[in-house]
Amino acid sequence: MKIIRILNLLYFTLSMSLGFSQKFSVDAGKNFEMTCLDKAMLDAYIINWNSVYTNNQGFISLYFTDDQVGYATGGGPYGSVIAKTLDGGQNWIELQSPDEFIRLYDISFINKDTGIIVGGFEWVDSRIIRTVNGGLTWQEITSPVYSRLNAVEFVNETTAYAAGINSSVIKTTDGGNTWYTIPAPNGTYVDIEVLDENTILFLDKHGGFVFTNDGGQTFTKTATGITFYLNDIAVGRNGIFIAGDCGLLIYSENFFQTYEAKETGIVANLNNIIFKTETEGFIAASGGMILHTEDGGRIWKREKTGYNGSILGLAINNEGHVYAAGAEQVLMNNGTLFQYHPLPDTLIFRWYPVEGLSNPNDLTPIASPQYPIKYTLTVSDTNGNIASDTLMVDVVKPYVFAGADTMIRKNDSIRLFGVVQCARLSSVTTHSHITHEATHFINQDTGFMTGMNYSASAIIKTTDGGKSWSNRIKNLYLNLKDITFVNDTVGFVVGANGTILKTTDCGESWFHLNSGTTKVLNSVHFVDENLGFVAGNEHCLLKTTDGGLSWFNTYIPSWADIIKVYFVNENQGYATAVFNMEAAYLETSDGGNTWHKITIPGLITTFTDIYFVDEQNGYMLGGDLSPMVIMKTTDGGTTWNYYLFGSHGYTTFTSIFFTDAFTGYASNVIGEVYKTYNGGLKWYRLFSTGFGINDIFFTDKHHGIFVGDFGMYAVVEENPDLKIEWVPNNGLANSNNIFTLAMPDVETIFTLKASVEGGCVLSDHVSIKLSDAEVINERKQTDNILIYPNPSSGNVIINFEKFTLPMTFEVFSLQGEKILNYGLSPLQKELNINNLHKEVYVIRVSGNGQFSYAKLIINE
Repeated sequence: MKIIRILNLLYFTLSMSLGFSQKFSVDAGKNFEMTCLDKAMLDAYIINWNSVYTNNQGFISLYFTDDQVGYATGGGPYGSVIAKTLDGGQNWIELQSPDEFIRLYDISFINKDTGIIVGGFEWVDSRIIRTVNGGLTWQEITSPVYSRLNAVEFVNETTAYAAGINSSVIKTTDGGNTWYTIPAPNGTYVDIEVLDENTILFLDKHGGFVFTNDGGQTFTKTATGITFYLNDIAVGRNGIFIAGDCGLLIYSENFFQTYEAKETGIVANLNNIIFKTETEGFIAASGGMILHTEDGGRIWKREKTGYNGSILGLAINNEGHVYAAGAEQVLMNNGTLFQYHPLPDTLIFRWYPVEGLSNPNDLTPIASPQYPIKYTLTVSDTNGNIASDTLMVDVVKPYVFAGADTMIRKNDSIRLFGVVQCARLSSVTTHSHITHEATHFINQDTGFMTGMNYSASAIIKTTDGGKSWSNRIKNLYLNLKDITFVNDTVGFVVGANGTILKTTDCGESWFHLNSGTTKVLNSVHFVDENLGFVAGNEHCLLKTTDGGLSWFNTYIPSWADIIKVYFVNENQGYATAVFNMEAAYLETSDGGNTWHKITIPGLITTFTDIYFVDEQNGYMLGGDLSPMVIMKTTDGGTTWNYYLFGSHGYTTFTSIFFTDAFTGYASNVIGEVYKTYNGGLKWYRLFSTGFGINDIFFTDKHHGIFVGDFGMYAVVEENPDLKIEWVPNNGLANSNNIFTLAMPDVETIFTLKASVEGGCVLSDHVSIKLSDAEVINERKQTDNILIYPNPSSGNVIINFEKFTLPMTFEVFSLQGEKILNYGLSPLQKELNINNLHKEVYVIRVSGNGQFSYAKLIINE
């Protein structure tokens, strides 16, 4: 997926690959710069396929006899359909079918006049129809089999083969006038590929193909061992491609004695594959998608059709123009035919409307909006519109933390704050035969993913940071749901049928532990090498105190499927579970011997994951029947505050992970990733991976992995090559820091500029005004406040004897977020700051209309 990024002072993210409206915020009346990238970055956004014909019946197959004449066949709830074009696909007319109540699956012509169409229904009503006059009339031909035929292919002017379900393979040697059966191995045949007059391949939907090299006298069956349905076969450069369900694409150069899986980046069913040249090819897929390769099938990129149905067929005419056929696959209606138009070299970009735009025809117009406004970006060639997307700009109040508003005293240290986010998916990879359930990394190089490999278990390991993976488990055939490591060598995996596995050699080998149950186990958590917990379905919550050698059940007060278990220390633990129409979780304070059900009033949700950054500060998330929700506690679960996402239900968060006390990530079932910079006070939508995410793990604050459905996983790199500048940099402590410290000595306008290599630039401006008040220096005693020790690693004493009671004591981060808030009464106060992160903070004491500020440094 290509992502067009726009950086902004308060919020940044614009993904144009899905065509949704995006939002970000700018300061009211301030300039911001919108920058689009070049043609190469738009290939997943532009619609290259134009609809040329629609029908209430679905289209399945296409065939062109020359550069102008082509045919499309199919059928749906209203019967069969045959369409013909005489002008290269610009216009289509419907032809009369001899049987209007069958479905026509494939078509093949030997010359401009003579062609065959095959079809039928499932196990009955095999159909063959033939034309000898270019489709003006069609004659029904007697089929020697009773089952549906899925494919037909001519070898020469007289010989053709057809194949279908129930092991049906038939042949004609008189141009299709008569047919006879050929004994073939058992199979459900869905495609035919002719290599020469004697060598023909027949693809079996259930995992293999058969071939003959003597014109059908004998057959050889080849099994791939793949359990996904196979849909189409094609000969590419130096080898054979097979396309199947769930994004499966495999390639072999030796008739599948060995083969390799090709990355497609999608999980949709691949229905048809065709090559235009040795290097350029196309794949028709469900969800209105078409994949395109220009390097012989090594890399496939997704192209949009603007169609919600399934693309089922592809064809190329004599001039090299490519066509596609589609249908709404459930009812096989709403058929559409498409023609491919490559992206032109010359593109015209325009932003609309023009309010506040200095140049509406420029790629990088400067806008100064005074109110919320929509901008629409259109991309067109010289012949008209190709694509468009909408950018929503919300105007917000600028934020600069400078004590009181933006008026500061000379040389006062202030913080210029902006969320400048440039998270890049450095790779989105498909192990098309694996479902990834969970991930865990020991360090930045060594990590694991668990799940299912075809019908077998998968514990795959990387030692190079996710560049390559290998399976470390054999002869196990069930889903593995979770993984954890207690140190560099000892780890545990849990899964279906009560499975608990343990490794003591960093995952090189695994052995079984006796769990005493056959229930599905969903989660595993170890406090140390000996004390661990496992949660599963049917109110199963197990505990071990000897490193897994023995397990015993703990008491659960309600019947529920336990999703996640998490302990903050040896006594205090939490578990999320599925409760009927109730937002609740489980809590223990005695090391899991007894559990108590805690209900959150006012919510109807299922909590799915839980994470604590320390014993007091933790998070739970969920969704489903209610809007997505993230809950936070700052007192060890005594009280919870929650943050709702949207107003709709039936979407749920799946996983949460924090890299430090302030920075965290949350994912959901539709592949969205959210991030917080301030300990969960606010969450930003970061990007979408394009697949349902099951688990998150970060090895450090800049590198993480998201794993999910259909074998897909994404490696994310935060702020790659991101350049941050404040201009001018008078008094800036670090001009390449997002949260820049400024000590201006003159009235100054600061401009924040953020950019990544290749484009994507945004700037915003902050005006800093100076008062005539006295200079504030860096002394520990500031105005009426004395703080000691400062810097500090523990409690501090605050002396504020010149203030009149009552007073309020507040601690702010340099990002402007309030961290602590106390009401003060004694003349001297000892404050507990053990929960503060190593950082520089701003302290504000207020009372009777007076304010005083000081800097507090935490060094451990």
